[in-house]
Amino acid sequence: MSRSTVEDLTGDNHYAKLARKYWLGSTRVKKVQPDVIKTEIWDVLEKAGFLFPDLLLLEQLQLLDRYLWPGYGEEASDQHVILIALVIIVKRREDVPAWGKFLF
Repeated sequence: MSRSTVEDLTGDNHYAKLARKYWLGSTRVKKVQPDVIKTEIWDVLEKAGFLFPDLLLLEQLQLLDRYLWPGYGEEASDQHVILIALVIIVKRREDVPAWGKFLF
């Protein structure tokens, strides 16, 4: 299984660009946009077969911590909820604490 490189996290790949645009690099995260979750994350993951390296890269890009969880609410789509679950699975598999984000 391939691990993410610094280039993967900072380069011009699809997920790194998305992270910089929507949830990394600024002090204020942009509001979650359902079309971004569906077309830019879910559809891309689905087309590739939800590969673990892609999910791991999204976890390392702080998708859950900086975008999915802060933007979660009653109006969250099924894809939004499933992505939260998938990233938590990745965190658990990698022994990264996941549940601290859910404590109030």
